[in-house]
Amino acid sequence: MARIRTVKPEFFHNEELAMCSPHARLLAIALLHLADSEGRMRWIPMQIHAHAFPFEKNLDVSELASELTSAGYLKVDGDAARIIGWKIFSTTKSILRPDLSTSKWRRTRKRIFSRDGMVCAYCGTDCSENPTIDHVRPVSKGGEIYDESNLVVACVSCNSSKKDR
Repeated sequence: MARIRTVKPEFFHNEELAMCSPHARLLAIALLHLADSEGRMRWIPMQIHAHAFPFEKNLDVSELASELTSAGYLKVDGDAARIIGWKIFSTTKSILRPDLSTSKWRRTRKRIFSRDGMVCAYCGTDCSENPTIDHVRPVSKGGEIYDESNLVVACVSCNSSKKDR
């Protein structure tokens, strides 16, 4: 699933990536959209080509990936790939919430709902109709994403009014 990502200016000043071709650098940016919060993605060259270069039929995505591998940005292993240029990745991609598609997040969420009994930690109302999980200390302020002592059940109203506080 493609995700919305922001490319920060530091990305364009990376000397290793600067040695790659312009199409390889464009692929590096496109891969940010396909990677999960750990930098992992399925490596299916035809699908990646369709995502990154829908109008450029004569490009070889595997060849471009080799350039990124040589630059220390990407590691491809069979049908899996991972962005390993963590310095680049972490300055390029802001992770302020857990990847809700992971089974780890679903299991954590289920445990928090069970522990807190579907009652909002802030106002005490029953929120079994539409419960949310709140990070007591926001991730953007150093709170841990999956630390269960940092997670509580919150009603939509309390969670949205708290925002990043």
